[in-house]
Amino acid sequence: MKIYPDNMDVHFHRDIPESLTDVDIVYLGSTLQYINAYQALIQRLAKLKPKYFFLTDYFTSQAETFATAQVNMKDRRIAYWIFNLREIVGLVEQQGYEKIYETRNHQPFQNFSNEFNIDDSCNLLFSRNE
Repeated sequence: MKIYPDNMDVHFHRDIPESLTDVDIVYLGSTLQYINAYQALIQRLAKLKPKYFFLTDYFTSQAETFATAQVNMKDRRIAYWIFNLREIVGLVEQQGYEKIYETRNHQPFQNFSNEFNIDDSCNLLFSRNE
């Protein structure tokens, strides 16, 4: 897809091309929570050997990763993962990456019982180990 037709250095893809090489960054912004097999997606993307993985705006909890329903749209319920932060960090690190930056978005909410309360949404940047 050509969003920036005058810039040959920026490319967007609707699917993950097997032949993709020299990937600078994989950016997953507020999307991973909607993917049923999120672990497999991270593994597949890591095979591209990007220099960086950038995961932004993910709600995390101290509880084990669990599924819930997103209900903020009229007449819609969307399956939604709330991630255990250690699990997500570990999953990316197992692919040969190191977490180099983490920020919080200051969006805690208490819609669940205490053991499932959401700490915050966070952003994680990982760099490939050489």
